[in-house]
This record gives sequence, C-alpha cells and structure tokens, in this order.
Amino acid sequence: EIRNVFTLKHPHIVGATDYGEASNIHYYVMEYVNGRTLDKMIKEMEQIPERECARIVAHIADALAYADSKHIVHRDIKPSNILLDGEGVVKICDFGISKSLGSATLTQTGYGVGSPIYVSPELVTGEREIDIRSDIYSLGVTFYEMATGRTPFEGETPHAIMTRRLKDTPPHPTRYAPGLSSRTCSIILKMLAVRPESRYQTPEDVVSALTPIMNGEQGNEPPDKALRLPVRSSARGMTRRGGLPHPSRSWM
Repeated sequence: EIRNVFTLKHPHIVGATDYGEASNIHYYVMEYVNGRTLDKMIKEMEQIPERECARIVAHIADALAYADSKHIVHRDIKPSNILLDGEGVVKICDFGISKSLGSATLTQTGYGVGSPIYVSPELVTGEREIDIRSDIYSLGVTFYEMATGRTPFEGETPHAIMTRRLKDTPPHPTRYAPGLSSRTCSIILKMLAVRPESRYQTPEDVVSALTPIMNGEQGNEPPDKALRLPVRSSARGMTRRGGLPHPSRSWM
C-alpha cells in the first residue's frame, strides 16, 4: 500500500513525503494541506451549490482517472478523505487501503474495507472483482451528500446501511434538494447504480458528464456566472495534462 501511495503524483492527490516503521507499525507521512475536509464543508453548508459540487466531483474523478492509469483503486472515497485548500484546490488523501488491481484482497467483503455509508455494493458482497467503478460508486454517494446534505442510505447499524444499498433504490436527490437540475440528478443516480456495468465506466466519463454543469449550461446558475474551462478534445486529455483547472474563487 505504501508503494502504491509513492507512485501517485497528481495535483488532486495528497502526496506522500516519507515512510518508515516504529514499534512494528508501518507508517507514511503525507504532505501538509492547509485547508479543511469536505465533510466539514458539508456540515457547515448543509447543501453545496450545484456547480461547486460538479467542480469538486470532477477534480476527484480526474485524480481517480490518474490512479486508475496506475491500476490502483482507492476503496475508501468519502468526504473525510477529501481536502480543499484555501484556494479551493481539491485533493484526495488516505490511499492507505488502496490496492493494485489483481490483488486477491480486492474481492473481500466490504465489512473490513472502506466505510459502510460509502462502500460500493460489490465490496459489500465480495462477489465481483473490484475495479475503478467501485470508487465511482463511492464518489456518487459523496456527490449525493454534497448536493442534498443527506446520504442516500441510512440505518442504525453498518450492516443495515450496506444491506439497504443492495435492495433499495436511493431517494431521488430532489426529495432533499428540490432545486437540483435533472442533469445533476441523473449523473448522481447513474453513479449510484448497484451493478457496476450500469454506472459510468471510467472517471473520465464522469468528468465529461459534469463539464456542461461546470460551464453553467445545465446547472441552476445563470450562464454569465459559468466557470470558463478550456475546451479539450476529451476528458482523458485533461487527465494527461495533470489535473483540471479550478476557478479563482470557491464557495469556501
């Protein structure tokens, strides 16, 4: 896992600076990020504006696309593992339980991997090989929470939460956030599909779907307030250039 972290060099991933062992405990040191976690931002704002949600999710997806190019799955995408610095730059941290694709432990059940609220159905059941689509699901739960202030599945125990995601359909996001655009809701619900083949197949696909919202074309803010992102031939091209651009201001 430590080797995985040291291979990741991306503007939206918190870098590892050192590692070692003390008292038979392995550790690694991450770069310092002067900012706050996304879960704190959600608690303070309750519902994050739609285009800012799209920007944050797109930056996370861009980082996941890079990790996927290294054949690494994070397995614990959640708001507390996402940092925003003082300029609004988004960074994923804690690749400590990440695994390289092909590792035998990638098919173990979700009870010991990831967080119950955010873990993908395939990690819960352990019936499918795990790939980047598992992280896309967890990012979808995070997107839902950012936009609505609620998580899609709730329960009194971790087992109850994970069972519900296998059997129940998540409440439509507009149940908690009536002002969300239909495009944003469709993206969220597609990311939350139980079957991996029904989700976006790559993080680049998520970025492509979110780009019109970031540009103000499908969100609920006037076009004159749109983020002006450079036009690229594809989302994958943006990943190769080392991260998506971010606006000069944020909602922090």
